[in-house]
Amino acid sequence: MWGIGVMTLVGGGLAALLMGDPPDTTGRAGVRRDGDGDRFDLGRALSSRGFVMLYLSSAFCCVGVFVPFVHLVAYSVDQGLGERTGVYLIAAIGATSVIGRVFLTAASDRFGRRNSLAAMYGGMGVGLLLWFVAGLGDGASLPVLVLSVVLFGLGYGGYVAMITPTVAENFGTERIGSILGCFMPSIAIGGFLGPWLAGHAHDRWGSYDVPVLVSGALGLAAGLIAMRMPGRPYAASTFVLENQS
Repeated sequence: MWGIGVMTLVGGGLAALLMGDPPDTTGRAGVRRDGDGDRFDLGRALSSRGFVMLYLSSAFCCVGVFVPFVHLVAYSVDQGLGERTGVYLIAAIGATSVIGRVFLTAASDRFGRRNSLAAMYGGMGVGLLLWFVAGLGDGASLPVLVLSVVLFGLGYGGYVAMITPTVAENFGTERIGSILGCFMPSIAIGGFLGPWLAGHAHDRWGSYDVPVLVSGALGLAAGLIAMRMPGRPYAASTFVLENQS
């Protein structure tokens, strides 16, 4: 852990020094600051249907997102597959998430951010439900588990990479730091509750069946909630207050 920390500090610091500010950070086309001119209304943006549905969908999904990372190794041991198999399954999530980040997010340029985000939620939900299906027999089915983590990893990678472009497309970049800062607790809340509740359920009932099933259902519900977002980005002036002076 010391080695990982040092590499992250050094590598991340050097990477940050290579970054530069874009030439225009004012946000949407047609929205510009000019002296005491128009200003972005953050409150209006945060109370919009787009942000509320985005926040709720993420909160629902993230209850289950971190369950595999925390409990998949323990599950593999419980099912007699061994600790090493559980580690390999988590590594498979990481590998397939790279594909989701690169290729599935590129497809969102064609199919739209909202539809693509809903598909990512659905992929994670189906993956978690397959995890539940894998354990229905006398012992967990390794092929079904592999398919489960592949689908989950693709959806997870796409979801993580889709957050910022979705926010930028719907709300512009002028206040993107504030909007992302208000959005990120949706991930933190789910990240805290999901693994803790899953562990509590296992301790109570001796099985991961209930938390895995609930996690999958919440992933599918998140996809339905995301489809309640506006199909197209808001107009440029939606969250801008005109100067009345």
